[in-house]
Amino acid sequence: MTGAGTWHESQLSVKVDWGVATRAWAETALPELEQVASSFGDSITYTDLAERIQRSTGYRTEMLLGNWIGQVLEVVLLRTLSEDLPPLTSLVVRKETGGVGDGYYNREQAPGTISDRVLLQQIAARDRLACYRVYCPDTPTDAVPQMTLLSIQKNSKLALRQDTPRERVCPSCYLVLPLDGQCDSCD
Repeated sequence: MTGAGTWHESQLSVKVDWGVATRAWAETALPELEQVASSFGDSITYTDLAERIQRSTGYRTEMLLGNWIGQVLEVVLLRTLSEDLPPLTSLVVRKETGGVGDGYYNREQAPGTISDRVLLQQIAARDRLACYRVYCPDTPTDAVPQMTLLSIQKNSKLALRQDTPRERVCPSCYLVLPLDGQCDSCD
């Protein structure tokens, strides 16, 4: 434990100004995201990005990820808008779903205006393709917007779980029943 909510690794017990850490993380996040965009179909989780930018800058925080990473990405997004860069924040996804978080927005949609989760993911997929087209020379010319590989993996696992019938168990002895439904132990 450091004794400070946000600190630099060089002075563990000294609290660092939040704005200083946020600016440093945002400055580091932009090239990290450009690197992610340089590989067609790649994305990065919020957790992995947070760890990379904290390791790179030396600034650390004890705050919950969901309470601060959005502030960093807001700075990155504003920079992409002012410098006419593609929406690099579309590359940052949730490890649980492989999709962008509910707070995602871009230059066409203002914050909080996209309430349809499916539409939100479709917009982010389009935005990711725009990033790949700028940063990845290997982007196929006929590429179309797509969900992240993580999202596809998560959804296929979910579909597999839903398609797999649950085993029936004997209400008396709780053993798995054979296909004929008659318990061999209780008969």
